[in-house]
Amino acid sequence: MNLKEIALRLREYKRVYVTGTPVMLRSRLDFLDIFSAYGLTADMSVSKKIGVLVACSNPMQKKIDQAKALNIPVISEQQWFELMPELEALGMWNGKPIPFADDNGIYHIDVGGDG
Repeated sequence: MNLKEIALRLREYKRVYVTGTPVMLRSRLDFLDIFSAYGLTADMSVSKKIGVLVACSNPMQKKIDQAKALNIPVISEQQWFELMPELEALGMWNGKPIPFADDNGIYHIDVGGDG
């Protein structure tokens, strides 16, 4: 499944599961702000209601296997950030600034818009 197809799936399912430890963010909790900006929620378990599973560093293989068994796309943390413009193109971004962490701390990134 390509990123556009995954974005369409997320528009329908609106739920994401994250496994592992993020490298680009402080913690998995930072994903909550990002998901909220796109009208998505983080699920507490892998189920057929999930739109995508994001596998960060050191993910739980059991969760990945569950997602694959349910035909849920599994993407990396990097692919998640590549997916964000596709979600915006579908009109899913609500315009909220998204807190994003780098090695020096937190800063806001602009996602789309006129800047």
